[in-house]
Amino acid sequence: MIKILSSYITGKIDSKSLDLSNLPDFPKLATRYIGYIDYINERTKSGTIISNNYGFETSQKTYNSIEIRFNIKDFKGSNIPSKDQLVTFCIEDHTSSLPKAIDVKYLQISSFDFSLIKQYTGIYSQIQGRKYNGKVFKKSLFEDSLSSYLKNEDGKSIILKELSSDGSFTKWIPQDNPKLLLKIFNLIHDNYNDDKIESILSKIREDSIANTIKLMSEDEQHQFILHLSEDFAIGLINTYFKGTPLFDIYIGEKWNTCKAEMPYVVFDLESDGRDIKEFSFIKEDNARTYQSEEQLSSLARALKRTPIIVGHNIKQWDLPILEKKDISTESFIWDTLIMEILLNPCRYAYSLHTTHSAEDDVKLTDDLFWNQLYRLSSESGLRESLKDYLPKELNGILEKVQLPVFKNYFQKQACTQTTFFQALNPLNEQLKEQLSHINQIPKSERTLIVAPNDIWPRIAQEVNVQFPNCPDRLYKVVDKELVGTNLNDNPLAQKILLRFCDTSTTPIVANIPQYLRIQNDNPTKVAFTDDFLCDYLKVNKSHIDCIDIESFEDNTITTTDYQHIFVIGIELHDRIHKCEVGTWKFADLMARGCRL
Repeated sequence: MIKILSSYITGKIDSKSLDLSNLPDFPKLATRYIGYIDYINERTKSGTIISNNYGFETSQKTYNSIEIRFNIKDFKGSNIPSKDQLVTFCIEDHTSSLPKAIDVKYLQISSFDFSLIKQYTGIYSQIQGRKYNGKVFKKSLFEDSLSSYLKNEDGKSIILKELSSDGSFTKWIPQDNPKLLLKIFNLIHDNYNDDKIESILSKIREDSIANTIKLMSEDEQHQFILHLSEDFAIGLINTYFKGTPLFDIYIGEKWNTCKAEMPYVVFDLESDGRDIKEFSFIKEDNARTYQSEEQLSSLARALKRTPIIVGHNIKQWDLPILEKKDISTESFIWDTLIMEILLNPCRYAYSLHTTHSAEDDVKLTDDLFWNQLYRLSSESGLRESLKDYLPKELNGILEKVQLPVFKNYFQKQACTQTTFFQALNPLNEQLKEQLSHINQIPKSERTLIVAPNDIWPRIAQEVNVQFPNCPDRLYKVVDKELVGTNLNDNPLAQKILLRFCDTSTTPIVANIPQYLRIQNDNPTKVAFTDDFLCDYLKVNKSHIDCIDIESFEDNTITTTDYQHIFVIGIELHDRIHKCEVGTWKFADLMARGCRL
């Protein structure tokens, strides 16, 4: 005997008032489609159960609720009611025949005969939400029968067989019962490989999977997640387990794996140019330091076997020293000095804050390498712009480490708060905001900035300005169009100057770092000397003039109808207000409506 359908009805009912003769269609349909019907007292206080000719069991007691259960006997072939017949019976015949005092509570298909389950697939979509006597049929999924199947090996075999079938198990699997679903998870975990496990889980709602995992111990959670593909697991954990030990453990492991997949070695030499007194290198998060040249062979092996070689200024200093000792490499060279110039061609200086200890310096260079990776990953346009200077081995890894789930790990690894280089004191935020405001003044409104010339370069980084009557080549700008057209024979110099133009509001020569403007004995070094730059410069044109106090001697300045005047450099205020040019004073400009 297999249970196929149960309906619960509630209401205070005296069995004497339930006249079975008034329900002729109900038992008729029941015997036709179901076999026989039992009225079973669900909350009986006491009393004798009596059976009548129809198979109804009744009592002389008053019931708070009554269960009507339909049982199947020996259904074969055409005797099995169709889904439509069953729906019709449940909705039309059954409920319309019940006394109005009885309310349908919910409908439950509790059979675990899979052939019947498949046949009745979709039945809930037809009856769920229908109202009878003010109550609503509620969905329930085979939990009782499923639990009994999970208690014996034969039942487990049947469940495993159905899980391996066409995916119809989604119609009976208890997605809203985490405790029961956990038993099924344990069953598939013990019997299927990882691919099959994920194939089954992919058909179950993510929130159901998450609620089930939350019932596991921390160790069980971790072991279960390890059987899922990385993408599936990361998506699940990032959505439902932020701030939990599972997130920290699993995502931390994946971050360490990402780092380990980065095929690089970073090294540093302490040398006088001939002899090496100390060297250190880091590979796969392991640092090794040696105090003499005797162990250089270990460094040589690392350089030859690793696709990416990282170091600061190694192209001009460290690698030539090693070549003299017959150590060379065909690997990609990531010189953090050159990469830093490409990332920030307006930096004041490019010398690292080193201690001249190979062990300390190699760790600092490693941090800088990750800092540069972080900046590259943060701007897809920048990564695309510099793709010719990046190793192909990093393409997939960069996409992986910039996943939102790794954000905090990547940011920590990148040491974003570390100061790697000597830098000028930054402009205070208030001044930067004011300069930004000036830069947004419409072109139709002539504007004047009065400032000492030693801070002109800082102003030029923030504002598109011109420097009238200043013939000095330092205040000419690099012409991006000329560089892009005429410097193809020197791609590195071309890329640096193009980046310089992109990162400077007014790309004046004065803002090209001193390191890049001088030539040394190394012919491979990029050097933007005056001779080199002369063909790529022009005078900038802007509606914003930047002058110092001496420029008031120029009639062009004093006769220009400026709508805005700004003074930068508080120490100049007294001088400016007392400055007389011809027959008028600077204060007269303010009287004309100009602003400070």
